[in-house]
Amino acid sequence: MIEKILRLLPIYIILSFIRYFIIIIQFPFSYIRSKIIRRNIYKINDYNDQHKYILVYVGFQKKLTISCINLLQTAKENGAYIILASNYPNVSKENFTNFCDVFLESANIGRCFSMYKMATQYIIDNNLFKFENKKIIYSNDSVFFIKKNLSNEISKLLNNKYDLITSVENFDEQSRYHASSWFFSLDYNVFKNQKVNNFWNRFFEINNRFYNIRHGEVALSKVLLMNNFKISSSFNLENLINSEDFCIENIRYFSTKIETDYIENRYNHGSNKNSFKNFFYLNFHLVPLMQSANLFLLKFNNFPFIKKDLFWRSNTPLQSIRLLEKILSLSSNSEYWFEIETYFLNRGRLENRNILIKILVFLGVR
Repeated sequence: MIEKILRLLPIYIILSFIRYFIIIIQFPFSYIRSKIIRRNIYKINDYNDQHKYILVYVGFQKKLTISCINLLQTAKENGAYIILASNYPNVSKENFTNFCDVFLESANIGRCFSMYKMATQYIIDNNLFKFENKKIIYSNDSVFFIKKNLSNEISKLLNNKYDLITSVENFDEQSRYHASSWFFSLDYNVFKNQKVNNFWNRFFEINNRFYNIRHGEVALSKVLLMNNFKISSSFNLENLINSEDFCIENIRYFSTKIETDYIENRYNHGSNKNSFKNFFYLNFHLVPLMQSANLFLLKFNNFPFIKKDLFWRSNTPLQSIRLLEKILSLSSNSEYWFEIETYFLNRGRLENRNILIKILVFLGVR
């Protein structure tokens, strides 16, 4: 095992260097693009003190999907002022403006955090925090939103005890904490802090996944932690471990990597004393929560999110899509299941793609 790691280590170092080199190359092109391409803002409704919070939704899509409509309708029912940001070129804005109060239009200048920045600047420039004790919920289209229990998840993000609330917390390969960027909230107090505003000002809009995670998700979480803001998550590892349904009998709802490693761990040592919960807890760094236990959360915790890279990046086999279909039981909404199924089957899995695609994904440009 060590020999294999040492053999592959130079390749990883070289690719990591190339990864940063690609970002450097992208900078001037992204800067020129940001200056040339026009960004449009359409205000449909005014913001007032009757709105309970602000929802920012970012999508890279030509038209609204059922998943997106699920979120926007639920948010509107819960008193949200909705800022919808599209990062897709030449969209039909009439299709979007029916579901939002403000529509921001850009043309593939950056990824989700670039549009978060655009929306945040709009909020600050238009003094939308003139009504205090409000929160902003940031969301994007990297998950499918299931309407059942979605209202409850929104309510969790509106807890005034915390400044940052994320649906699921993450730790990267260096065990650095960062909030998941696909569904989190920030309190209005956060924007009174100059260092937080400096973060948004210096964040550069570039179409690179690695850059957006490292200098978006991780960097924002770091700024908030360093300035002693209160953070929380609506679901974390402890919640999972303490679930009554978390047991070896339900292992099929977890990543196959968890199952394979657990079986090897049990039988290589000739003992069954290791509990499944302890093993999962000690080896959680193997796979992120949403990739290791997304199916479990859907089945036993009424989790209203399906990560779109559930099969693409994780060790969950594509055949588990039938298990997903059974869990969702969307027979009353066959059109929505078709949307989900079509997406996953068309995308497939990263491990089955050619080496060029894998390299481009690693570099963050695809």
